[in-house]
Amino acid sequence: MHNDPSVTKFGDVTRNDYFRLLEVDGKFLIVGAANKFFNLTIDGLKNISVEYDWPPGLNELKDCGMKTSDEEEDCKNYIRVLTRDDRNGNLLVCGTNAFKPLCRVLKRKSEKFDKTDPYETVLEFSGTGLSPLDPKHNSTFYREDDFLYAATVADFSGTDSLVFRRNISRIEDKGIRTIRDDIKFLNKPQFAGSLSTSNVNLQINFGS
Repeated sequence: MHNDPSVTKFGDVTRNDYFRLLEVDGKFLIVGAANKFFNLTIDGLKNISVEYDWPPGLNELKDCGMKTSDEEEDCKNYIRVLTRDDRNGNLLVCGTNAFKPLCRVLKRKSEKFDKTDPYETVLEFSGTGLSPLDPKHNSTFYREDDFLYAATVADFSGTDSLVFRRNISRIEDKGIRTIRDDIKFLNKPQFAGSLSTSNVNLQINFGS
């Protein structure tokens, strides 16, 4: 399979990228990976139209190295949230950021799109409660206007499961979450997905 020329390959061929399909946008698939996300054409995945690089900062890498024995794999920024604001085209992107989740709002630098350096950061804030700390933890999210609803874990050990809502247009917003350590709300959940319907504004699906 690795040597088959008919198979399209992207990402790091030597390490686990923990790929996550984040959004289907017309003819494109937006996929989160280690330190970046890809915008791929659905037609054979043959064309990577945009690749945004976002590795952790030096301080995050230093702190991460004290928490894990596998720095090469764990101390990366695995992209786990990406949504587009239909009103202005801005992207909200959140990642694990070497066990210190972080979110950015990205804006296109110009109308003449440059796929090698396409975005500028217009807002940055903590992603705790929106993105997991570890890419192996299951999570899901749903956006409605300026509010992001996420179901994930908010601690290093993966025991603090929560459903969280935050206004992503206000950097000072602290959000609201489910009660911590109350098994009547959440008891070791595995978050499998989320959806919105005409009768139910938000539904979180749980796996076994």
